[in-house]
Amino acid sequence: MDTKIIKEIAEDLGLPGILSSLKALAEKDDSSHCSVVIPLVGEFSAGKTTLINSLTNTRQLETATKPTTATIYEIYFGNESSYAEVFDSEGAFERRVDDIKSLKNSELHNASLVKVFDTSHKVSSSIVIVDTPGLSAPDPKHRQALVDYLPNSDGILLVSDINQQLTASLLGFIKTAKLANRTIFLALTQCDTKADSEIESARRYASSVSGIPIDNIVCVSAYKEQLEELYKLLNRIQADKSNILKKVNEHRFCELKNQVIEILDQLIKSSEPNTSFDDVVREQKYKYNTLKQEIEGLVETVQNEIESISRDSARKFEDQIFDQLDSLAATDGIDYDAEAKALVDSTMRVMFNDYRTSIQTLFARKARESFSSDDSIALSGLMGIDLSSFDIGEMPYNLNLNELGHEYDKKITAGIKIAAAVAVTAAIVSTGGAAEAAGSATENVAGAANSGKVAKVASTLVSLKKGVDFISNTSDKYGEIEEKNRAHNECGALESFIGTITDRSLGKPQRRRAIHQYVDLTLSPSYKQGLESITSLIITAFSDCVQNCAASQLNEITEALQKAKKEQFDSESAYKERIHKLAAYRKELLNS
Repeated sequence: MDTKIIKEIAEDLGLPGILSSLKALAEKDDSSHCSVVIPLVGEFSAGKTTLINSLTNTRQLETATKPTTATIYEIYFGNESSYAEVFDSEGAFERRVDDIKSLKNSELHNASLVKVFDTSHKVSSSIVIVDTPGLSAPDPKHRQALVDYLPNSDGILLVSDINQQLTASLLGFIKTAKLANRTIFLALTQCDTKADSEIESARRYASSVSGIPIDNIVCVSAYKEQLEELYKLLNRIQADKSNILKKVNEHRFCELKNQVIEILDQLIKSSEPNTSFDDVVREQKYKYNTLKQEIEGLVETVQNEIESISRDSARKFEDQIFDQLDSLAATDGIDYDAEAKALVDSTMRVMFNDYRTSIQTLFARKARESFSSDDSIALSGLMGIDLSSFDIGEMPYNLNLNELGHEYDKKITAGIKIAAAVAVTAAIVSTGGAAEAAGSATENVAGAANSGKVAKVASTLVSLKKGVDFISNTSDKYGEIEEKNRAHNECGALESFIGTITDRSLGKPQRRRAIHQYVDLTLSPSYKQGLESITSLIITAFSDCVQNCAASQLNEITEALQKAKKEQFDSESAYKERIHKLAAYRKELLNS
């Protein structure tokens, strides 16, 4: 690679970003003294830090139970002593830490990079292993830190638990990484939990779904220190270091060259014969309008897809909650309102989480599509949109299922007891045996719950209208029967039996009707309205992200053309001579 031409153009045009990239590329091009940088990439809690600890002598990197920092850790092996260096958010050296165990993720919010120097010789000193934030970390800063670091990598070692399927986000990352021309490796962890036949089957399956060559897949167990395959892989990387670096550096050089050629094209085109600056402005307006149309078309397409996901979620929620509440209404002997409220809340949470996952998957797909097309707006910022901040809140609950159908239970129960007292009074009148008649009637009422007679009595009492005057003369006997009934049946068998009858005949149908109205008129519209509000916010966030990504591209072109305008104004002849020189640069770059 001859970077001399690019350096001359970058210095001439004042492109500090290109010059900085050239410097890093020159350092990488000397493979004899250069390290191979291998980031470990995987979902949060996939075992990346645990695996790195098993390679070191200190074994003191903190394995977090939750994602707390976007800090990158670079591990350097084969040193005389163990220590760490912390760099701030601007990349400036901040402090040295001799006790690596004292490094706490929760205290590194302002640190962008930590370099850890370890005395282990298990890994070659020319290989740098990098611990990165998990792909599934909820903070978008974590994912952005990973994306920003990837250009520094020479190869990528994916890490996944053998007991889990390769996630969609990990498979999507593989496609993105391949576009960057990096060699991809895969380490399946927790392999001590599987038999040899299962391990080989998992290795073949992972290769088939990811496209990673089976020779680049290793199976390890950090817990049991079964790392032989990983050591062999790292030794193979070390042996093939020159080829790996050459492949990556050629890709980096091509990217730099294409960037410079694009700048030269714009500058040369702006100075074509008979082309005034007004023509350039019109051309820029045309490009701007074209870019705006692309933005509007992209936003409209994604908006339709997001709204479709929202409608599908609303339909699924209505169908599922209706079936579950309807089954609940037919269940006997439960706290209907407590169960229904819990069921509404859990179903809503599951449906809404599925909705957010579908949106995140859509964004990931759009980002991958933009990376694979030279004509599309680069949408790397999409993965930084934080969907966890969008919450639908609690669903309204205005039912009183426990009371439905039981409004008259106490009156019916009292009526049965009064009827018994009436029977006693009649018996006294006809037989004169007050005590015997009262005792017999009382025992009949107390035991009625164990026979089919109560149902008949209850049915009769509902229709009785004219016995009030006679019943009023039996108050004394009613009190005696009530006292014996309580003594005979403390658990309220009669009241419970009446409740069972009214629940079957009145409660269940009323609960079903109430649930139908609640779902149709309150619950389903509330969930749908909540989704519509959140969908509108997500579409706005997507639109803003696309606008920002496009603005960056447009600003780069505009700044270059503004410089060309100034030079043309200062000296037309000098400008033409300069453009001639740039054209020669372009030709030389194309032939290089």
